[in-house]
Amino acid sequence: PLAAVRHDGGPVAADSMDARWLVAAADESRTAKRAVPRGGRWICAVLAGQELLAIMVLHRRAPLEDADRRLFERAGVVTGLLMLLRRTVAETENRVRGELVNDLLTDAGRNPGLLTERGHRLGIDLESPHLVLVADTVPEARDRLGSAAVRHLFGSPAGSASAEHAGAVVLLVPARAEDQPS
Repeated sequence: PLAAVRHDGGPVAADSMDARWLVAAADESRTAKRAVPRGGRWICAVLAGQELLAIMVLHRRAPLEDADRRLFERAGVVTGLLMLLRRTVAETENRVRGELVNDLLTDAGRNPGLLTERGHRLGIDLESPHLVLVADTVPEARDRLGSAAVRHLFGSPAGSASAEHAGAVVLLVPARAEDQPS
């Protein structure tokens, strides 16, 4: 069975399982800092500090021996470390892509060959046409706009990038054939 839970802890979907019990069990696991048994399952909160990254569920009716429980909990720690590493890599890549966008916008005297090479290393083909989308907003909403832009880019085709520039969010997106003048 599969249960999906939103970031705020509310259930999204469930397949023969009520997701609310999972959220409650994860909170207990987080507080106890150990795996907890629930109805034939063992629940382990995957944490980064106090941030809940995921919930691991082990289907097993029999009690876990201490060594097996510790192994399950260590698997949660390793899973958390891998998730943090993945998030850090994504954040770093987005920052480096943003620096490229800023360099493209601010320094006309830069060597175009070096910019093209930097783009190539990031999977951005600067020799192909791109759309530059600029969204401006009030300062209080800028972080939310930037976050939405990043979420958009993770679902976008390869070769996209975003940056904050002069108080606006800038998206660099590869142009499709229908985007180009005929």
